[in-house]
Amino acid sequence: MRAWRRAGSAAGFTLIELLIAIAIASLVATAILQIFQGSMTQVSQATSLEDAQSSARIGVDEMVTEFRWIGAYWNGISGAGNTITAATPSSVTFMADIDADTVTGTTETTLTTASAATTLTVSGNASAFDTYSTASFNDYAYVANGSTREVRQVTAVAGSVITLASALTNTYPAGSIVRSVEKVTYTFSSSAKTLTRTVGGAAADTVLDNVTALTFSYFDSSGTALAATPPDPSLIKEIQISMTAQGTGGNRRTMSSRVRMRN
Repeated sequence: MRAWRRAGSAAGFTLIELLIAIAIASLVATAILQIFQGSMTQVSQATSLEDAQSSARIGVDEMVTEFRWIGAYWNGISGAGNTITAATPSSVTFMADIDADTVTGTTETTLTTASAATTLTVSGNASAFDTYSTASFNDYAYVANGSTREVRQVTAVAGSVITLASALTNTYPAGSIVRSVEKVTYTFSSSAKTLTRTVGGAAADTVLDNVTALTFSYFDSSGTALAATPPDPSLIKEIQISMTAQGTGGNRRTMSSRVRMRN
């Protein structure tokens, strides 16, 4: 006997079954997309936070390193003025041999002839000294023979000959040590969101971009907070840095460090 089959029937899905399948697939796809988007957002935020923290750390670490050198080959030396020459909540200017250089940059630089005049003749090329069109920004020469030490501002450099703004008080024998001392300024610009560093009269170099906040706070030898802009910078013995940097995704991180000058 032949099996009966309804005319027009065929194996497959009905329209309702197809719609239900599409709806379920859409729900699953939406859930997967939301999970993916959430994961990507978390990754982006984590990257932005890491970027902000890394930037803040780089800026703070650089300042901490140089702030420890404040007054190096300057503090207490005959002919030197204040170690910190200007201090505000957003900027600080100080004197120091920040490069720990020896004028020629490789070996200890010394006088080759006795000197008590306005010129120094040193061993090697005095390439570490910088002079600028505005003389008040010029580097200083530190000269030492044992406990006898002086600093004088440099007015000109030609090869191994250094010309000073005023004559040395003492006579220094050949072999006396000569080093360079620089004026350094760190400045935060809230409008540009930058931290810059200026040495002498050179153009400012950008240390860090995307700095949304930076405050310098000052303390005396007993750890007591000074005025936001200390009227007497010579009282400053510690500097606290508080800096907020912004990452690529807009996230921010704040880092702080308190530095006591070694000199």
